[in-house]
Amino acid sequence: MENSILDSYRILSGKCLNFLLDGNYCLLENGYPYECEQYVEFDKEKILFNGDYYDELFFMPVKKSNPSDFNNQFILIDYSFNPTSFNENERYSGYLRIIPIRDHLEVFNVQ
Repeated sequence: MENSILDSYRILSGKCLNFLLDGNYCLLENGYPYECEQYVEFDKEKILFNGDYYDELFFMPVKKSNPSDFNNQFILIDYSFNPTSFNENERYSGYLRIIPIRDHLEVFNVQ
């Protein structure tokens, strides 16, 4: 990551999350590339992702050779901010950070 201060915005919290990586992202914790639809859940005080347990997930957009092609976004699928609101998809640019807190996951957009 570059030597700059990044802003972090809490988006939501919950026990599980479906999200779509619209573009190429790299997971900092294992170095693997990811795209398309993904699923995480809170389990045993950690994040369960693709059969492995993590203390944190940090998805970084991967820049392409042409800077004008750098428009990676992640989309949170069918979530609601509270039980009375309707489910919707929400699109964000930047990094996606997920951490376990007590008995749930906290989701952040980092820019």
